[in-house]
Amino acid sequence: MASQSVTITWDSGSDSEFVSYKIYYGTVSHVYNYQVTFGNTNAATITGLDEGATYYIAATGVDGLGNESAYSNEISFTTTSPTAATLTPVLEPFGIIGISVSGGNGSQYVVQTSTDLVNWVSLQTNTAPFIFYDVCSPDVPQFFYRTMCLTP
Repeated sequence: MASQSVTITWDSGSDSEFVSYKIYYGTVSHVYNYQVTFGNTNAATITGLDEGATYYIAATGVDGLGNESAYSNEISFTTTSPTAATLTPVLEPFGIIGISVSGGNGSQYVVQTSTDLVNWVSLQTNTAPFIFYDVCSPDVPQFFYRTMCLTP
């Protein structure tokens, strides 16, 4: 899933002749399958990166005549993967269902419910760890619950 991003910064120096920068990146060292051009700035955000992938990045500067510099030193980083949640039942009296949601501390999770495992309704979004409480309807014989990580 391509939902990660990274912001990189660099020191262009006070006497830089560059009017724009090209950021090259890919998932193999020194093999750059992607390129993004940014104006006269010293920071860039690259979006649409795959979760859990390692990326290699190098930059070039472009002067006013369109001449491109050599590649900078390469840097690498790995995007994060969502942390799977653990759902643990919490015993509560009087038809109340309690579910303890743990996973990556500080990660946001949404708790959803369904009666047929096809149609899901979001009930609560919270930051782990937390306990979710649901008052059961006596007219429905069974409920199913799931959670999804919204932030890594």
